Amino acid sequence: MSQGVEREKDLFRKRRDKLRLEDSLKCGWCGDYIDDDTELFGIGAKARPDIDITGLEGKVIDIFLTRRDRNVQALVVTKDSPAKKDGKDLLFVACSESCVEALKQGVGKELALE
Repeated sequence: MSQGVEREKDLFRKRRDKLRLEDSLKCGWCGDYIDDDTELFGIGAKARPDIDITGLEGKVIDIFLTRRDRNVQALVVTKDSPAKKDGKDLLFVACSESCVEALKQGVGKELALE
């Protein structure tokens, strides 16, 4: 391969790496790690006023649910994302449709899930 093609591939890899999440994704319900090449399922939510997400756009955060006595993982959406334009602040990612349903049932009483 020519040097130019190799250099172009290296630049692509560097750019692609910058777009990746800093943390590994875990299912918001069962807690299993989700591989990069796995289909994702998710639901959006509006953050409660007592959850300070200032400066956390694009980051993965843990939210403690007092009624369930457990943490769930959520992505804080970015200001230019379609989810934010729909009024969502958080995106709960799940590994399956059954985990999305469990999230809706288990977390829905504490956060406005949609």
